[in-house]
Amino acid sequence: MTRYELDPEHQWKHVRLDAMDVLYHRPSGQTHILIEPAPQIFDCLLAGPACVQDIYERLSQHFVYEQEGDDSAPINTLLQERLEEMVFLGFVRYSNSMAAS
Repeated sequence: MTRYELDPEHQWKHVRLDAMDVLYHRPSGQTHILIEPAPQIFDCLLAGPACVQDIYERLSQHFVYEQEGDDSAPINTLLQERLEEMVFLGFVRYSNSMAAS
């Protein structure tokens, strides 16, 4: 199961503004504007490495998802896509940690 984690904290600067979050990634010199659900995923990863299901569970403690039945697959697909984008941008990476979240 793929687990994700934030790049070490010294690699980025995170600023929360009114309607969005801004993340400066020091190694690339790029600034990213994060809109939902990226800031919430970022917050979940602040708690430590996590797989998609872990992130879903962390988010569900704060948000109510409108979906039919108990099928989390559509939301997990969305989370997976956002995580892969964050990996591509460089401020999230694949985790080697096997510790439970």
